[in-house]
Amino acid sequence: MGRLNRSIIVINRTKIHTVAVGIWQLAFCQLVILFWVTTGCEKTVRQMRIRPEGDPNQPVISTYEQACNLYQKVLNRYVRKDGRIDYQKLAEDTEDRSRLDGFLSFVAEFELEQSPVVNDEKSRQAFYLNVYNACSLRGGLEFYPQGKIPDEYDTDLVFTVAGQEMSLNRMAEQMVVKTDWRISMALSRPALSGPYLAKTIYRDDKLGAQLDQALKDYLGSCAGCQIDFAKQQVLLGGLIYDRKEEFLQEYKRRYGIEGESLVSALIPYAWPATQVQMAEAAGFAVGRLPSDNRINDIEREDLQEDDSQEEYRICGCQ
Repeated sequence: MGRLNRSIIVINRTKIHTVAVGIWQLAFCQLVILFWVTTGCEKTVRQMRIRPEGDPNQPVISTYEQACNLYQKVLNRYVRKDGRIDYQKLAEDTEDRSRLDGFLSFVAEFELEQSPVVNDEKSRQAFYLNVYNACSLRGGLEFYPQGKIPDEYDTDLVFTVAGQEMSLNRMAEQMVVKTDWRISMALSRPALSGPYLAKTIYRDDKLGAQLDQALKDYLGSCAGCQIDFAKQQVLLGGLIYDRKEEFLQEYKRRYGIEGESLVSALIPYAWPATQVQMAEAAGFAVGRLPSDNRINDIEREDLQEDDSQEEYRICGCQ
């Protein structure tokens, strides 16, 4: 009888243990599902629209030119010549944030199709360039505390533009990015891999020259071109490297020369100081710069001290 009782006790303990494991597994599964749902909700929140914060103390904006003037004041104060942005000061300055949001609020309700100032291809491109970059700057403010932007930045952030909800990708589709590669280098991203934000708004009467400058600025930035003379290597930003065949074909069309290196084909598009460095590196191996989603604020040092610093030069970052 004693053996039987002990057997029953052992069996009961086994049953209790099995039930306990089952309960624990069920609870674990519920936690996993809860985590999946909550993280999914967080992603959905990321995809929700960014609404500009209105300021009743700001004067009423009645024209597109007035809205652009507000946006230009923000660019003047917080964007460095190299495209880096002082996000911390902008985040702390409620008046200038209201100026940025004032521009975005105006374009959200802007009657684009009836506008007398945005009435042809050039003015439309300038309009969307300004709106895209202002939205990108506003998005950078949202992610600045985290120190980086998400991979889905271009698709998940949604703003209202001329009465329509648009992601940054959809805004880019309103411009002829596929036929004019300069435009893609004028569309800023608040990340170290750029492109960086221009200090001046785009205008239809200056658009051609401004797009030329955007391409030169990209090639002259750490995001667009890095030259390692010690390793005899040139690393190019994805906006150029991924379209290298187009640049080579355009070089052949312009100059009738075939078989030039990609670096040589890019020299005509660069600033004079960058051209000198690129000419020295014309025969180097060419690779693609990795993406870097860290926020391009002004606090990050451009160069790290190391033994090879004199041999390693980054275009535009001397």
